Amino acid sequence: MPQFLFLLAAVAAGLALFILAVRREGVGRAILQVLRLPALPVLAFTSGVIVVLSSTLNQGDGFIAPAVPALLVLACLAFQTLSRSVLSCGGLIGMACLVACLSVLPTTGLPAFGRPMIVMLPAFGTASLTFGAGTIQHYETNGRYFEGDWNWPVPRAEGRAFAAIYEQAARRLSGQSVAFGVRGFLFNVNMISLYQRLLGFEPARAMTQVDPITIGGTSQGVTKWLTQGQASAMCLLVVSNGVKHQFQPFVPPDVMEAGAVAAGFSNTGTKWVLPGGERITLWRRAGCG
Repeated sequence: MPQFLFLLAAVAAGLALFILAVRREGVGRAILQVLRLPALPVLAFTSGVIVVLSSTLNQGDGFIAPAVPALLVLACLAFQTLSRSVLSCGGLIGMACLVACLSVLPTTGLPAFGRPMIVMLPAFGTASLTFGAGTIQHYETNGRYFEGDWNWPVPRAEGRAFAAIYEQAARRLSGQSVAFGVRGFLFNVNMISLYQRLLGFEPARAMTQVDPITIGGTSQGVTKWLTQGQASAMCLLVVSNGVKHQFQPFVPPDVMEAGAVAAGFSNTGTKWVLPGGERITLWRRAGCG
């Protein structure tokens, strides 16, 4: 939240600088000044990241993280260029330090600051003012994993159980073509792909994950996805019997299973029971080896 406000103010400062340059020297010369900026490579990099993230479907958190340091550098340059007075530079340094403190403090795990304080912002959704845990704990809490400790939504013992299941699934799906009919917070295509690489297994030959918005919430939509859509070439299908820990929107388990049966899939008997009782089952398309 503090970083977002800092960057938003920097965008306003950058636009103000460009408008002033246009008024003084015209559009052409103003654009030339931008192209001559020493920070142009940084500006090009961050612009490219924003364009890519804005124009593609991203499932997961943290994709913008590599660009944040560069964005903060550009923000400081914009503020410094807008006013070069000593007072303004001092204010800029103070503002940057404040942003750094406010960004780090909620993740330190300090009990006094750790109780969640979340606000709803119009057009932007929820924003955490304080949250005494790291990013992954925040992510787990959003996934409705909570055992009474905000700093450890998933207890260590359950974390080790998840890791063991990831290893089993990564090994079983190694070298296969797999469709994921589940979009769980802690069990999904990204996690299994990551474990295959970390543990040195052969990566899955192909993997795709269901998009409930595209296929709709009907068994006919599931069947079409498995026979004519992105999953038409996949031999295996991963299905969950629960929706509590899935991203919304989701395809109900009975709808997913009915659509899979109509597409020629059958349950192989392979299953993984996640901590909490959610059961993940593996299905195979008829005719696949």
